[in-house]
Amino acid sequence: MTATTAPDQTFVEAIARSAVYELCVRTLSYPSDAHDAAIGRLAQLLDGVWIGSDATTAAIADVLAEVARADREDVVAHHNKLFTLIESRDCPPYESAYESRDVFRMTDIMSDVAGFYGAHGLVIGGIERERPDHILAECEFMSFLATKEAVAMEAGRDEDAEECRRSAAVFLRDHLGRFAEAFGARTAVCAPSPLHAAAGRLLSSWIPDDMVHLGVEAELLHEPLPPPEQEEDACGSCASPCPVDLGPGR
Repeated sequence: MTATTAPDQTFVEAIARSAVYELCVRTLSYPSDAHDAAIGRLAQLLDGVWIGSDATTAAIADVLAEVARADREDVVAHHNKLFTLIESRDCPPYESAYESRDVFRMTDIMSDVAGFYGAHGLVIGGIERERPDHILAECEFMSFLATKEAVAMEAGRDEDAEECRRSAAVFLRDHLGRFAEAFGARTAVCAPSPLHAAAGRLLSSWIPDDMVHLGVEAELLHEPLPPPEQEEDACGSCASPCPVDLGPGR
């Protein structure tokens, strides 16, 4: 008989952290068969393992219960209302919306976020294209870092695992941890469906848990900033009416 060794607790925690972030991404993304299959896998993975506070544990259970009873067509309609083509004033999903409406500062934020992605070999793209500072892109990055940490530990590359953990802590402190709790809380109130509301509650309880776990304190952003008002007939980003020649043949 061969003795088996219990997995290292840090390894188990890294896998669990990755799963919770992925659950947030899957339940707030546009519905698909791939997302549904992944949620089933995550439910099994998170059964009985460390997943943060009692509030987070309860929120995960609520999310999985809502997934089980949700109708795909209803979820699609509700998703389109929550993540509209025009940025929501109630719960915008972009980090920069909570810090600055100055176009140059917004560009700096997105560039810094994209720099984190690039440092770990990632770029924005794929099937679901979005800005780098979108809440789901940032959560997906945190899930990736936790998985990468676990893989490094399993391979005995302790320095690589520690680097992933440091990157996750800095990214939480400087980016995701600043606005995700506010976005989650606002989504829990504004979401048109029980599933998205439950996902918002999970996000707002999980982010503080992970910051405590990683020893992170962030300067929280509690409210999104209103977009700059544009004058009537204004176009683009200049907020100034533009004279247009609509003479014959134009």
